[in-house]
Amino acid sequence: MPDVSAAPPGSYVELCTDLIDEGGLKRAMDRAIGRTLRELRDYERDTLDRGGEVSVQATIRVKRSPGTSEHFDVVYHVTTKVPTPKHKSQVKERGGRLLCQPSGSSDGDPDQMLFFDSRGRIIGPSGPGENVDPATGEVVDAGDVAGSIRPAASM
Repeated sequence: MPDVSAAPPGSYVELCTDLIDEGGLKRAMDRAIGRTLRELRDYERDTLDRGGEVSVQATIRVKRSPGTSEHFDVVYHVTTKVPTPKHKSQVKERGGRLLCQPSGSSDGDPDQMLFFDSRGRIIGPSGPGENVDPATGEVVDAGDVAGSIRPAASM
């Protein structure tokens, strides 16, 4: 911020970003920068996507104050943009309606039949606890069910 302590009473200095709203714009920008960094790190932790970016934007509008010839209003606001995780599930359309299996939609093929354990719990990534190891296809902690789920052989 410019040193205005030596300015005599009644004097003026040229407006700069540090002086807008007596430093309020700069404080708002600094808070937004810190907040967006935290939110970007949260996004990366939740999605494992390191390609996201955040932005901080200040919009400053200058307009003539109503009913004056020499005064202007300086209006600003600070906005931030942070990536949000994208979630996708797949459904099918029939007769103008979107349909999914009774267990709900997931990111898998809606025509793929589901596997259930002996207690009626869904086995697979869309089921409670996500109990299929994605690397091996083996059922993990599914109660009384043993074995593995493998892709069907291609024809």
